[in-house]
Amino acid sequence: MNNETPLETTNDLKQLYEIIHNKINIEMRELEEMTKNLEKKKRDITELTQSYLIAKQNAEMEQKKVISEKKKNKSLKQITSINQQILSINEEIESWIKENNIDFDITSSDNTF
Repeated sequence: MNNETPLETTNDLKQLYEIIHNKINIEMRELEEMTKNLEKKKRDITELTQSYLIAKQNAEMEQKKVISEKKKNKSLKQITSINQQILSINEEIESWIKENNIDFDITSSDNTF
């Protein structure tokens, strides 16, 4: 049979209860801390996601601006080229007028041939 007295068994049970109770409390605090850390990480991920989406949106708008500027530059180059052609034609016309001794005032609208 058991040689222990009921008092010793009760004390042992109390000690065991205290040990288990303390371990449970420690585990609960650790779980609470882990939960806090997970919540913080979740907030951080949400903030990073929002920052990423804003940066992506800004990059897309900037890309549209660059494309628009490229189109404008292309149009300006085309206009410049056309203007150069017109100036060249004007020079040829002026040269032809001078070569043929034609009295022609480029500032007047009353020119006759």
